[in-house]
Amino acid sequence: MRLALVLLLASGTWMAVDHVGPPPTWTVAPYLRHVRADGVTVCFESATPRVSRVRYGPGPDRRHAVTSAAACFHAVDLEGLEPGRVHSYVVEWQDADGWHATAPAPFVTAPVEDVPFTFAVVGDTQDQPTVWRDVAARVQEARPAFVVHVGDLVGNGFEAEAWNRELFGPARELFASAPLLVVPGNHEEDAPAWYRYGAFARGAHTWQRRYGSLELFGVDSNRPCGTGSVQAAWLREALQRSTARWRIVLHHHPVWSSDSDDYGDAQAGVEASGDPRVQDLKAIYEEADVDLVLSGHVHGYERTWPLRGDRVDRERGVTYIVTGGAGGYLDAFGAAPPWFSATVRAVHHHLLVFVEGDRLTVRAHDREGRLIDELVLTPRERSGALAGARANG
Repeated sequence: MRLALVLLLASGTWMAVDHVGPPPTWTVAPYLRHVRADGVTVCFESATPRVSRVRYGPGPDRRHAVTSAAACFHAVDLEGLEPGRVHSYVVEWQDADGWHATAPAPFVTAPVEDVPFTFAVVGDTQDQPTVWRDVAARVQEARPAFVVHVGDLVGNGFEAEAWNRELFGPARELFASAPLLVVPGNHEEDAPAWYRYGAFARGAHTWQRRYGSLELFGVDSNRPCGTGSVQAAWLREALQRSTARWRIVLHHHPVWSSDSDDYGDAQAGVEASGDPRVQDLKAIYEEADVDLVLSGHVHGYERTWPLRGDRVDRERGVTYIVTGGAGGYLDAFGAAPPWFSATVRAVHHHLLVFVEGDRLTVRAHDREGRLIDELVLTPRERSGALAGARANG
């Protein structure tokens, strides 16, 4: 059964639960992150320290429990789960009246088989919670298996209240069932809250996650990622080792962008291609035949033609998408799109990515849910040992 259908059925089935009590004052309501084939991490934060417990299991059967000591922030790893299966969990907390529980929420672990699934992509949710609330509601309607965020989660990473006001609060129901995968933007500012909520360990700035036939690679473009950098070396090696049919790289700053003033002066006809910090990564993407590169930073939507060697190449080109339109104030673009830009829209939006066999479809929807762009990718010819590894993977 398709994962999207399983999620839809699950979310409509398990909304009743015994012993639901008044919730504590959440600083951050329960959300999921770091989904994997055998587990997921449940996070939540209360205003005062509490002993908490997470009960979980396949379907509505929540026989397993993990108890954590009194604390404000909890990150509870649920382990030993079955791949590609619907599970549910409740968060329980203890007070003078005994144990209370949230309503149960379903989620799906990552499949190990090549099965269809859908995930969502958002970026730059900062500053305008009402916009992000609308976008998050549209995303939730699609029941994605997980949500990828390409950075600038909040406007000021050091403002404690911003994390709930601008990110978690407006998407409370979405993030309760759709695990979050993130790369940092410049507005996180390396604040302690970024490491707490986003779960990058200090000193670790890259990650990769396999989900069925897809593998995702996250890079921190706030730190060096040019030729000779640790991140560039890691990314090249990780891509070469990957046997996934589909590979997508994510970082906050765009390789290609035609916005009006971040990279030159479009109104004066002086434009650069994108952020200097990530220009050297183009060679890695082309060498590894990456399928898609997703970024944010510029507040709007832009998709390039398939590009290789700084020109359009429909056979082996890499497609780049800027998707920085989930909340921040919109940027402007030049009067005429440059040669590399296939489509550009100054509009709040989100992406839905449908992975199904030899077809990967990306659809961009605006704040009201209207379709504004669609891209369909099919596997390309690969070169050398990489082609054989991926054909067998």
